[in-house]
Amino acid sequence: VSRITPVVASLNVVLTILNPNPNPNPNPNPNPNPIYMATAKSSFPDPIQARYRAMLDALRRAHYRLTPQRMAVCRYLAETRTHPTPSEIYHAVQKEFPTISRATVYNTITVLRDLGEVVELPAGKEGVRYETDVTPHVNLICTRCGRIYDAPIGDIDDMMALIVEESGFQLANFHIEGYGLCPTCQQETAKGSHEVKHG
Repeated sequence: VSRITPVVASLNVVLTILNPNPNPNPNPNPNPNPIYMATAKSSFPDPIQARYRAMLDALRRAHYRLTPQRMAVCRYLAETRTHPTPSEIYHAVQKEFPTISRATVYNTITVLRDLGEVVELPAGKEGVRYETDVTPHVNLICTRCGRIYDAPIGDIDDMMALIVEESGFQLANFHIEGYGLCPTCQQETAKGSHEVKHG
C-alpha cells in the first residue's frame, strides 16, 4: 500500500452481519468443476490466488456453477487493487468475454457480496463500489473525487472482540472509513485557490 496523507474529516466504523444461510442457486452443482480444478495451479501471486480461490470456493459451497464468465469476474476482483464500480467490473470482464451480459456480471457480484467475499461501499453519484479486501483495514474516501484508498491498520483484535461482546454481532468483516481529501484533490484545491487569489 502506498503512503497516503489525506485530510481526514471524519471516521466511522462499518460492520457487516454474517448471513449464515445464504440462498443457494436453484441449480445446484455439487460436483467439482473441471475448470475450477484447473485453476488450483494458478500462476497468480499467493495473495491474489488465495482471494481468487476463496471466491470460487464460496460459490461452490453455495452450489453455484463455476462458469468461465463467473470465474473471470472472480479473477478480476481478486487481481484489482482499486475499488471498482459494477460498470468498471463489467467492462473489464467484457474484454475477455465480449458477449457477456451486464446481468451475469452484476448477479455474480451480488452473490459474492451476499457470501461475504466482497463488501459494497456507497460511492455517492457513482452508486456503489466494491471492496475486495475483506481483511481489517482503513478505507480513506475522498469527498471530492470519490476515490477510495486502502491503508493498513494495526492490531485491532481487542477492538473487534469488544465490539462483538457488547453488540452481539457476528462479524463477517471489519473496516474503518475515513472521509476527507486525497493528495491529488488537495493539490488541485490549493491550485484553484491560488489562481483565484492571483487571477
